[in-house]
Amino acid sequence: MTKKVGIIVGRFQVAELHPGHQHLLMTAHKETDHVIIFLGSADQYFTKKNPLPYYHRKNMLIQYLPEAQIIPLNDIPGSDQLWTHKLDEEIGKYIRSNEEPILYGSRDSFITIYEDNDGKYSTRFVNELEGYSGTKDREQVTNVFYNSPDYRKGIIYTVLNSKHV
Repeated sequence: MTKKVGIIVGRFQVAELHPGHQHLLMTAHKETDHVIIFLGSADQYFTKKNPLPYYHRKNMLIQYLPEAQIIPLNDIPGSDQLWTHKLDEEIGKYIRSNEEPILYGSRDSFITIYEDNDGKYSTRFVNELEGYSGTKDREQVTNVFYNSPDYRKGIIYTVLNSKHV
């Protein structure tokens, strides 16, 4: 019997998963026997595009979907074709012969790039929940001042761990 494995590729560069992220994760979870999340990672963090390190995002995803397998997926700048090939290779490492991977994505996801570059696995586009955006969530964080010890600890942590200091 063939088992379905939901594959999600994303960065999840947010303080907490918004309902759109949750909808994508739950759709894959409900429609498949197992979920693997390839967590996109750049070689840099504490930047505007990549503010959170891998392990912070991994822990956030584990809290939301503890049964998912979470694997880092490094960027390959400048070559969508090489990135697609690398993703297929990585998926192949985690899929058994009796499993069928299905790649799940939504608005602004990797799906179009993957299909345009001859990815070998099937894809499933999940309709977005209107009004949610990780980019907008990150922008809103910069416009708010939180007066708490945890907030100040977060700033100290970021500065002391930043490669840019």
